[in-house]
Amino acid sequence: ELYEQIIMREIDEMVAAKDYAGAFRYIGFLYRNYPNTPDLDAMRKRLLLENGAYLFSQKQYEAALVVMESLYRGDSNYEASKVSTAISRLADFIISDKMEKKDLPRA
Repeated sequence: ELYEQIIMREIDEMVAAKDYAGAFRYIGFLYRNYPNTPDLDAMRKRLLLENGAYLFSQKQYEAALVVMESLYRGDSNYEASKVSTAISRLADFIISDKMEKKDLPRA
């Protein structure tokens, strides 16, 4: 088993444990040192999608929106329906929240 394959397996374990910061560090390491690792781009996309969903579940809407927009900018065809729906819902949540708090300049 190659070193980069071990790292990919560890990333899977981190994602399962919701250790997204650790998983992003490992992904960055692979992109810098082993950019031709098989399925690296697919892993990055999955990590972004799962991290965005987790942030949404934690009501961290602005952070989730940043993650989902990053995913969309990187590949607008990846899970296109899910990602565009998530972006739209997140924008609605953020605007509604700002309007309820009368934080209109930020809405």
